[in-house]
Amino acid sequence: MDIAKEVERRLDDLALHGTYTPEFAAKLKIRYGACIPAYYGLVLNLPIDNVPVRRLCQAMTNNRYETTDSCDGHGKTLPNIWFRCDDLNHLRHLAHIVARDSYITQFRWQIRAWSATPSSNTPIRLGYSGLSFILEPSISAEKVSLPQDYSNLLTDLDMLGICITDYFRTK
Repeated sequence: MDIAKEVERRLDDLALHGTYTPEFAAKLKIRYGACIPAYYGLVLNLPIDNVPVRRLCQAMTNNRYETTDSCDGHGKTLPNIWFRCDDLNHLRHLAHIVARDSYITQFRWQIRAWSATPSSNTPIRLGYSGLSFILEPSISAEKVSLPQDYSNLLTDLDMLGICITDYFRTK
């Protein structure tokens, strides 16, 4: 799939349905269009098989999010990216990206706190002692139908990676 064309198609749909004016959609096309080469030019160092998952995890890793695990769902479950972030302000940036750019994804996405050891009595500090976060589709917002929606979920991963790359390239 040509992501640049998919970004353009999704933004055209938003303008067509009145979500954005055609002028604003055109500005977004330019903004994301400039970022796509940088996203596809990422050096992929992570040992992940699924390419959209690998690209998103690399974009996150390059921007101070320690990706610790990932699963593309294999068309049977929802994709998830587990990560750590020891800086609440930096975590807020990612939450802002996910919320701000939800218009370009097919499904709504969310960040959820997750403890690897929920029964542990040890104190948990942010980014340490088992506390992680999960980037995942929000199953409360939409009805995801697998395996039919699997390719759209993977495209969403690339869309989120483009948004992360765009956000931090201007910081």
